[in-house]
Amino acid sequence: MNINKDDSARFAQQTVRDAFRAWLTAHNPDWSNGTVTMHYSDAYYLYNNRFGITLEEALTADDGLQRAYDAIESFYTDNPTQTNNPSGSARGYLRSLRMLKEFINENYPELLNVNLAAISASNVPDAVVNALNKNYASGFRFDTTYINLLSSASGVEIDERMQSALKRIMFRRDDGIYFLLDIVADAATRKDIIDFADSYLEEYGCFEIPEFYKLYEEKVNPNCIRNAEDFESFYEQIGKSGVRCVQAPHIGNRIARYSNGAVWSTFKEVSAKIVSVITEEYYGSCNEDDLHTKFCAFSTDLLGKIIRHCAVDELIRVEINDSVCYQTFDALGLPENFSEVLAEALERLSDIGLDPTQDALHTTLSLKLGVNFKAEYNLPDWDTYRRLIAAFYKAEPRREWKYNIFGEVAN
Repeated sequence: MNINKDDSARFAQQTVRDAFRAWLTAHNPDWSNGTVTMHYSDAYYLYNNRFGITLEEALTADDGLQRAYDAIESFYTDNPTQTNNPSGSARGYLRSLRMLKEFINENYPELLNVNLAAISASNVPDAVVNALNKNYASGFRFDTTYINLLSSASGVEIDERMQSALKRIMFRRDDGIYFLLDIVADAATRKDIIDFADSYLEEYGCFEIPEFYKLYEEKVNPNCIRNAEDFESFYEQIGKSGVRCVQAPHIGNRIARYSNGAVWSTFKEVSAKIVSVITEEYYGSCNEDDLHTKFCAFSTDLLGKIIRHCAVDELIRVEINDSVCYQTFDALGLPENFSEVLAEALERLSDIGLDPTQDALHTTLSLKLGVNFKAEYNLPDWDTYRRLIAAFYKAEPRREWKYNIFGEVAN
């Protein structure tokens, strides 16, 4: 029988987080969304940072809250900020942490009952497990009717201790229905899910939840896992600690990543691997479907966003035969002396007293090369065109784009 991991991640499951946010809003109707978000975030401060005490210890140990206060105060004493004093910072985070503990005590008491559950979870009678497998493959609820029926079917009293133990070895869906892990997915599939996730996290530092779900959609029980949100909750329950499922800032994609570090720093590292693959394995030009095949736990949408935000000076997005491709500048097929051609075009515009606007420079380049420059090299928009010009300009004086003019910049 498999027992869920005993660590801070159980408090940070997305279903718990979402319920906590709703609880904060309901209990504090006069709070703004910003205030709710602040306390929601601050409550998980220990989960997202390392201070010598874990979120689990802070919530479950008798002296956990005091130790959390001391650890945070000590950190800010050693790392002072201009706006907060150490004790003030510690009090602020502790207030949010107390609210999280109150919420969990009201709604998920089994998460706090660590010792009781740890002792009894491994000793859940086979008769109870067999009854769940036989009679509740479609799900079990911890209400009076279900509990009485399970007790009758198994011949075992389902008291609070037994309920707490069962909740620890079952997957809880966001609608409050529980399933034995073996009903959701067999042990081999669960191991494969964890191994694949670990390998992706090791290689890339993150992966996209909906794409991860697509890889295992046909291997998990659809009666238990209805969608990517359910799969995310299931992965959070069986996966390793130190991994968070979050919404990527500014772009919204749901990803799993290690707790340490910033999301966009991780994306920057992913972008470097994308550039390397396109350059070395696809000779500078790769369509988005092939790229998705190579990075199968990232959607074409997320790959495009990572490239647009993190590889802007190395890759461009073009459309070739109605197919989206990503190319290095070197793969565009520009003349080998394009930097010199560009410098001459700019000099020519200067000679006749014209500002090097994007249109004027484009016309000059097109005339010098004998082609419609943007059309010939499949440049999809003016932004891509401006990035290409800036990348290939090697002459003096230094120039940069401002208000669509590639003007000189004073030293």
